[in-house]
Amino acid sequence: MEFLIQLLDFIRDIWQSLLPFHTVNEYDRAVILRLGKYHKVCEPGPHFKVPLIDDIITCRVSFATINIRPQSLTTKDGQNVVVSAVIKYKVDDPKTFTIEVDDPKDAIADIAQGKIKELIIERSWEECKSLKDTEIKGKVAKEASKWGIKVDFITITDLALMRSIRLIQ
Repeated sequence: MEFLIQLLDFIRDIWQSLLPFHTVNEYDRAVILRLGKYHKVCEPGPHFKVPLIDDIITCRVSFATINIRPQSLTTKDGQNVVVSAVIKYKVDDPKTFTIEVDDPKDAIADIAQGKIKELIIERSWEECKSLKDTEIKGKVAKEASKWGIKVDFITITDLALMRSIRLIQ
C-alpha cells in the first residue's frame, strides 16, 4: 500500500513538472527558480512556467503563531526564573524567506529565545516583572526582518521564580 502511495505521488510530481502553468493560492506566494537561480516572486493567481526548467516554491504568508518553549534563566540578582512566550509572525519578503531560511519556525523560536535571554539576564527579578512585550518584540522583529519575516507581537506567557534542586553533588 505504501508503495502505491509513493508511486502516485511520483506520478503527480512528474505531471505537475510537465504542466506549463501553476496556480498560487491567496494565502501563499510563490518563488520561481529558473535552472536553480531566483527568477521572480508570484502573487496569487495563475502563472506560466517553463516545464522542467522552472521550480516553484510556495510559502504561506498568512499569520502564524509559535509557542516558545520554557527556558530557565538566572537574573542579574541571582534569581532562577522560567520564561516562555508566544510569537505571532508572517512572511513579509517571500524571496528572502525562501532562499535564506531553512526552517522558519526553528529560526524564529531561536531568535526569540536568544533575545528574551539577553533581556532577562541583564535585569533583576523586580525589573523582569515589569518587562514589556514591546521591548522584546522590537529586538526580535529587527533580527527576523533580515530573513523576510514580520513579527506582529510577542507576549510572555509565563515568567516565574523557579526552585533549583541539586540531586547529585
